[in-house]
Amino acid sequence: PKGNDASKLRFTSNYRPITLANVDYKVLMKVLARRMQSVIWKIAGPHQTCGIKGRSICTNIHTARSVLECCDAEYRTIALLQIDLEKAFDRVCHDVLFKF
Repeated sequence: PKGNDASKLRFTSNYRPITLANVDYKVLMKVLARRMQSVIWKIAGPHQTCGIKGRSICTNIHTARSVLECCDAEYRTIALLQIDLEKAFDRVCHDVLFKF
């Protein structure tokens, strides 16, 4: 309950809800994650690293820093473009996801 006033205990609005994901949901998500791991290599390109087992987003960061250091050492002028897709999941072709 919120607060210590005993007179307010009878109102449900004074209680905080507790949400627990049930076991069925957790098992289903684990199964889906394992199934996706077997095909994600076919779907994701070689530069997609985050969220794929055996790959790390640090690889892309390291590659970008290496390029910058090489260009700096050779006094080359370069331009970098960083794109962060807003609502990226909404842009995914869900038919492909449900196909597997």
